[in-house]
Amino acid sequence: INGIGLHHSDAGSGPPAILIPGFGFSAFTFRETIPALSPRFSTKTVELPGSGYSDRTLDHDYSLTGHAALIAAFIREKELNPALVIGHSTGSAVALQLAANHPELIERLILVSSPDPNNLPVLARRTHFASPILPFLAIAIAQQRPFSKKLIRHLVAEPQSITTPVIAGHDR
Repeated sequence: INGIGLHHSDAGSGPPAILIPGFGFSAFTFRETIPALSPRFSTKTVELPGSGYSDRTLDHDYSLTGHAALIAAFIREKELNPALVIGHSTGSAVALQLAANHPELIERLILVSSPDPNNLPVLARRTHFASPILPFLAIAIAQQRPFSKKLIRHLVAEPQSITTPVIAGHDR
């Protein structure tokens, strides 16, 4: 999409549902959501540039507006509008920006673990300047298994849910 290799996975059939994992995360984040939605929705999980299996390139605008524009182009190219859009973490901020800039593409919006909307301008500035190097830093950190495991356990409400297979899924 727009010259960026944007990885996405497809499941189910029905009206479109676009799932946007947080920055640095992959479709694995929605591993339990996809089977729940796919009997009623055609789900497309779209990994942001620099995350999952999408391109890691300096030729993309990593701001919230840049990510939202790329997701909008994806929705238009795949003729998925209007869609249910579900964002997680930074993916929620992207989904919110998408709804603000391209409301005609959205039927419903669900934000999960969303950053504080009052702090989105600060997040947008930080994301824009830091994002090109974060994927490479995240890879280096993730390769340090004990650190990765501790970090992921601090990001969830139920640390006991972070099992060895869950760590392996996020590492992939």
